[in-house]
Amino acid sequence: MVDTHPDVYPADFIKAGNELTHLDKDQSKPALIILNQPIADTRVLGRLWNHTSYRLCADGGANQLYDLFTQNDPSQLDRYVRRFAAFL
Repeated sequence: MVDTHPDVYPADFIKAGNELTHLDKDQSKPALIILNQPIADTRVLGRLWNHTSYRLCADGGANQLYDLFTQNDPSQLDRYVRRFAAFL
């Protein structure tokens, strides 16, 4: 039986840079689901964001994303939130 599940290397998601070296060319980047938990570091969020192809906020995740930027770096809010606003 062929293993159809790709290997996942969690540490790659928080490394600097935009490449996930363990993905084959025919594999898409994974999704990011932001839940209702405080986001402590905008740098880590940026790396996770760059290493995913689809982002989803659930269960208060949008509030956490909004709070992170209004409290720390309001200039970055548009970079993240404007993509979600297109779905409203």
